[in-house]
Amino acid sequence: MYIGVHDDEGNYRGRQGCEYESEPWSGLSYALHHEGRGDCILCTDGDDDIMGGILFDTVDDAADEWNDGHIVEESNGQKVLVDLPNGYKLVAERSSDPMYEKEIYIGLLNKDGVWCQDLAVVGELRDGVFGVFVYSDCNDEDYTHEFTIGMFQEESK
Repeated sequence: MYIGVHDDEGNYRGRQGCEYESEPWSGLSYALHHEGRGDCILCTDGDDDIMGGILFDTVDDAADEWNDGHIVEESNGQKVLVDLPNGYKLVAERSSDPMYEKEIYIGLLNKDGVWCQDLAVVGELRDGVFGVFVYSDCNDEDYTHEFTIGMFQEESK
């Protein structure tokens, strides 16, 4: 899922940060989009079509509509937040450090929105091999378990 940039007539102009967003000439709106037509049951329209047919005035309005704001697209990738019963949030976010751009960090945010605990790091180690580093000791800032997982290869037809 991502938030797309549109003019006020609903014409798709690109993703957030596109040229049209900084210099709109026919109004500025935002809409939810879902890639993967044919691969996901929720994606019933083309990649450039508006999910649900609704235009929003701001990025925040669009993000709030999707899962009560749990999915927020950022300039460096996507962050997913899941509300937990105790007021904390489970978060998965892409690294903003160019040296680690192929890694996703999974952890907890406290009630003030501050990262308070690492749970795991997942990233590509080399072509087709992924590393998963798990922090199973809540009192230790170093990971305790490391796994490697090979990428599934589809058979050629």
